[in-house]
Amino acid sequence: KRRQEEFDRFDASSYHLIAEYNNKILALIRVAKDSELGLPMDELYDLNCLRKSGAKLWEPGRLIRMPFSPRGLGRSLFRAATEFIKFRGGTHQLGINDDEHEDLFRRMGYAMDKVVSADIIGIERKAYIEIFDVNNPIIFFKGDPYNDPLVADFLNRLNKE
Repeated sequence: KRRQEEFDRFDASSYHLIAEYNNKILALIRVAKDSELGLPMDELYDLNCLRKSGAKLWEPGRLIRMPFSPRGLGRSLFRAATEFIKFRGGTHQLGINDDEHEDLFRRMGYAMDKVVSADIIGIERKAYIEIFDVNNPIIFFKGDPYNDPLVADFLNRLNKE
């Protein structure tokens, strides 16, 4: 049974990238495109300076992994989301990381410097806002996307559209 908070007004301007194997959904991630509604991040941070400079903003979020999904699938989905954003003309990617795995996020290249309050829906502790140019991503997203078979397959299917 789905919880009501899994849906919000941004779903209408979002894409859902799904990783599946043998007709079983292993994981999915929502990628919200900036629209007249704005983005979830607008509730926490003023993004208008980016918009005025011509940035095309996207916000990945709502990663859901099944307990039986293989290790590393979340990383592959985030990488695929970044490539999808670039493919669709996006210039900047936004995100909120909670502090549960702060050391890991820092090692992956997140700055973890813009602290937001703890009253974010779904996050009950300190969190960090991240904004980066998709053409100059953090270490986590750098490298040849074709080293990851999931991302390579995803990009090949996008290019056939």
